[in-house]
Amino acid sequence: MEELIQKQRRANTTLSIAQFTDGWEDQETIDTSFVDYAKKNAKTFMSIVFPTGGDLKAPNAFGSVAKMTVAGHPNVYKAIDDSKVAEDVVKQFENTAIDVVKGDPVTTENIIKQPVNEIIHIGTKGAKSEVTEKKSTF
Repeated sequence: MEELIQKQRRANTTLSIAQFTDGWEDQETIDTSFVDYAKKNAKTFMSIVFPTGGDLKAPNAFGSVAKMTVAGHPNVYKAIDDSKVAEDVVKQFENTAIDVVKGDPVTTENIIKQPVNEIIHIGTKGAKSEVTEKKSTF
């Protein structure tokens, strides 16, 4: 997974990871290499855990939460109240995952000057011109 993210990631951008999962079965575990990658590379790494089978009282309803915590996962949200999940997750991301740049925007201009040996065509693309081709040497 880490390689896929790195391949798609644009340079100089902020990475935040949200993982949606359930409580997992007893034999399931977390990929600790992904936890390490996310902690090292993401501004925010958050898992939203829904109870297994939608049953809050099931023995393994939130079994994955303990496994994630043991693996060093820093930010696990238990989705106990469906009516609050979206609001809570958005609020958490607003507080931790978004970069706010303060101050006035700065515009820069980079002009590259290179020598020109000849001009092949003068005019606007698609416009009719009396001069179809004129070569000028410098």
